[in-house]
Amino acid sequence: MNRLWTRLGDTGEYEEWGSDLAAVAGILVEARIDPHEMHQIRCGLVCPGFEQANYISLYWGDDDANMLADLSRDEFQELKREMTRETQTGSLSA
Repeated sequence: MNRLWTRLGDTGEYEEWGSDLAAVAGILVEARIDPHEMHQIRCGLVCPGFEQANYISLYWGDDDANMLADLSRDEFQELKREMTRETQTGSLSA
């Protein structure tokens, strides 16, 4: 089964999220990532503070975190919408 995997920068640990894109949005908001300043790249995304080799890994992988696919364009847009929604509603504490 494919799973979402993240790693926040080159010093972070890989974390597995099943297929829960909303949970991924939550950890990115918690890390103070602005959805309007992030851009999708192969294997993840970049934004201020997470650039070049220090990017945020975000992809679909197998049980051992081996990459299988990037997020689709629609999934990336949904991630940004969910992050914006969480930021606006303040569903995460500051």
